[in-house]
Amino acid sequence: MFSFLSFLKEEAEGEKLKHITHAEDRPLQHGSRGFTHAYNALNQAHDHLKSGGNSSALTMKYDGSPAVVFGHHPETGKFFVASKSAFNVNPKLNYTHKDIERNHGHAPGLMEKLHAGLNHLKKIAPKTGVYQGDLMYSEGDKKEDKRGGVSFTPNTITYTARGDQADKIKRSKLGVIVHTQYRGKNLQSMHADPHVDLHNFGSHPDVWHQSANHD
Repeated sequence: MFSFLSFLKEEAEGEKLKHITHAEDRPLQHGSRGFTHAYNALNQAHDHLKSGGNSSALTMKYDGSPAVVFGHHPETGKFFVASKSAFNVNPKLNYTHKDIERNHGHAPGLMEKLHAGLNHLKKIAPKTGVYQGDLMYSEGDKKEDKRGGVSFTPNTITYTARGDQADKIKRSKLGVIVHTQYRGKNLQSMHADPHVDLHNFGSHPDVWHQSANHD
């Protein structure tokens, strides 16, 4: 029987975080075996949550876009931002805005987000380490409502915040959910770890960031 923990684990390509298969896609891709996989996984997840047990192994899947890899290069120590192409055979790492234009000039929307990431993620990133997250918004993406809330739609889902969180989001210039930390001595050998130590992250009014951990 498939466990829901193995089902919800992000799929990796060479231990790099590339894609998560949605439950509704399992039957389409794998037939009856895929249906059994999804059915057991979701029912076990429900039972686990209903039991009130320790849920520290669960993370929320946020609908952010694009995914961004960022941090300090493990060998040079230089800060970079990248798309998932950070782990290509020939990685596209962006240390400067000119790098972004050269590597991603064909995708204006992606360039805009990477420019924002390069400007702001270094304000909260630890001095060492490589991380991955979902960008939730940059400047111009937020919409305020008459009740004091603020909304943003990074992909297909609209998120709305109110109260203290809304105030922080309104003041910020970039929002990111950090969900993965990479461990290893070089980019080629790094492996994904969903247990991110956010205690090492800084705080800055320009960047709203949260953990993907789900209580």
